[in-house]
Amino acid sequence: MGEKTTATSTAAGRGKPKSKAVSRSSKAGLQFPVGRVARFLKKGRYAQRVGSGSPVYLSAVLEYLAAEVLELAGNAARDNKKNRIVPRHIQLAVRNDDEFSKLLGSVTIANGGVLPNIHQTLLPKKTGAGKGKSEIGSIRIKVSNAAAAATTKGGRGKPKASKSVFRSSKAGLQFPVGRIARFLKAGKYAERVGAGAPVYLSAVLEYLAAENMEPKPMLQPLKHIVPAAQNNINTKFILLDKGKVTLEGQYKTCLALVADETAAVHFQMWGDECNAFEPGDIIHLANGIFSYSRNNLVLRAGKRGKAEKVGEFTMAFVETPNLSEIRWGPDPCDSRKYVQQAVISPYSRVFSSPH
Repeated sequence: MGEKTTATSTAAGRGKPKSKAVSRSSKAGLQFPVGRVARFLKKGRYAQRVGSGSPVYLSAVLEYLAAEVLELAGNAARDNKKNRIVPRHIQLAVRNDDEFSKLLGSVTIANGGVLPNIHQTLLPKKTGAGKGKSEIGSIRIKVSNAAAAATTKGGRGKPKASKSVFRSSKAGLQFPVGRIARFLKAGKYAERVGAGAPVYLSAVLEYLAAENMEPKPMLQPLKHIVPAAQNNINTKFILLDKGKVTLEGQYKTCLALVADETAAVHFQMWGDECNAFEPGDIIHLANGIFSYSRNNLVLRAGKRGKAEKVGEFTMAFVETPNLSEIRWGPDPCDSRKYVQQAVISPYSRVFSSPH
């Protein structure tokens, strides 16, 4: 009896076909491997638990980004009449797209090169084109046409197939690529100099020259600032003392004493600025504003300005006069401006005096 029962059960087990295993990528309709992404998430220990849907979602996002980059890179390759996508095409695709440029702003693409760009200061200035200049241009055209006709007439000379184009013009640069290539070869910095090396170096030098030629705002001494409702103060100062951090609604605020070699003033810090700066820090303020805030005359960055640390300790300063301890009034000649009326205190009344 026992043997018959065993035979019946095994026969029934063989008759049931096994179902084919289906991957999670196929279930989700994706090309990226969901299982491998799940393994990497667990191996990386980015969280205590990894939900079943997180690798699917991440795989879908990665597949979408890859498809977008490939599409844009393919368009760049087609524009350059190429059949293969190279790092240069990926660089052009990423940097010419606003969203990808923001997402991959701190990413360096190897062998991607740089975007073709000529700074406005490097472009030749256009002079007023008068009648005389147009006449000279037309005369030059006539002379060149006559010379071409003379060389071709009678078969004495054949015109050149095409005009020679400089490597700088091909690369869209103002810096001389040929001269830089000659200097690289003469310097013998390496055994071989590739064809792209002088072009890349010329582009870097041109960019650096353009950055240095760009006009920068002049720094304004503290004694020259005047209360106004405009973000137009560019100055540099050292932080001498810092008050307690308080809460005003949802934002942290802190009052500090700052000074340069001409004067001192109270500086209002908001949010992350309260923890970013400490006494002894040298701060550069761009597009700052000097106005009243809760009946206190303070210097601050505001919404449009920016304060950043540029050094420590090595800066001369004075603590008097303190511009926040001066009574200001409207200018009799111009009501939109303020002038000093009286000195309330030579030193800060908020922070302890050195005497």
